[in-house]
Amino acid sequence: MRHAGSLSLTALLLCACSGSAGPAGPAGGTGPQGPEGPPGANADAGEPAVTSLVSSLDLPDSAPYPNSISSSADGTLYVGGLLGQVVKFVTTSTKGQIMIPQVGPQGTVLANLMVDQTSKTLWACGDLFHGTAENPFADPAATLYAYDLDGNPKGSYPLPNQGSSLCEDIAVGSDGTVYVTDPFLGAIDVLSGATMATWKTDALLAANFQNPVPPFGAHGVAVTGKNVFVGNFSTSSLFRIPIKNDGSADAIVTENVTITNPERLVALDDTHLLVAEDVWCGSGALAKLTQSSSDQDTWSTTVLKNGILGATSVTVANGSYYAVESQVCAIVTQLAGGPAANPVLPFWIDRIDAD
Repeated sequence: MRHAGSLSLTALLLCACSGSAGPAGPAGGTGPQGPEGPPGANADAGEPAVTSLVSSLDLPDSAPYPNSISSSADGTLYVGGLLGQVVKFVTTSTKGQIMIPQVGPQGTVLANLMVDQTSKTLWACGDLFHGTAENPFADPAATLYAYDLDGNPKGSYPLPNQGSSLCEDIAVGSDGTVYVTDPFLGAIDVLSGATMATWKTDALLAANFQNPVPPFGAHGVAVTGKNVFVGNFSTSSLFRIPIKNDGSADAIVTENVTITNPERLVALDDTHLLVAEDVWCGSGALAKLTQSSSDQDTWSTTVLKNGILGATSVTVANGSYYAVESQVCAIVTQLAGGPAANPVLPFWIDRIDAD
């Protein structure tokens, strides 16, 4: 079992990720004690009511490097591994089940997942690279995939600018429009109906290729009301883009906030955002942003947890925040010709008390 307050993710690494086991992972806080509830109407015969949150769950062996997490309204967790698998944890399970063995063709890197409860859709960003030793990110084929909540395919939607774009993070507006960030081109694409098109490009969303981090610009994205919020990973910035009445993008607004490498954004409500800060090859954090009551473009930052090894994603479920500790820096560095990955094992997801 992983430390109390975390989800233990038992994983076998692929041969490319070999290396001796590192030291034990950091200790996390104790998770909340949930109230006792009655058994569900569809519970198996003899199954007891869930009296508390399970403190430790095992990830199936074929899904290392948990890179993304999302959740449905009933508390089911969906975990995406960097190498393409999606694992589903139901609230009464002690072991997750592989729901999707591979998003996209073999070799696809899974970026982020997003559950849209209204349409009962699991959205997944998949990026297939044709990399070289000099450029592991060469010639990407970026696709947005749609599944139902049982993992059955519903559709796939190639992003514009194939060969130069990435599909990174996903958010869904109240009208069902799907927003996708492209961190290579510094763009936001939208899926409306069955059509994928570029919604917004701006120099403020572009990557800074001089930074010693991956060349990612527009990254984490969230929608609240008539505003799209997007973080620039390499410049550690947050922006607001108002949605016009016709659905098009208005002028971009720079937010006054202190954040670092915003990898994932989650809207808690109209005035609060969660941000997973993935300090590349360093100690990341989960933070909560609170909008000023007097200025919609000024935010205070509250750090909820430090010391996260690759804070690439976060979700809210069962009265808690669940933050991924992906450790993806190690494997991406190896794939780019660096030293062999030596991750801290087992992989885990931190559970953090919601305030």
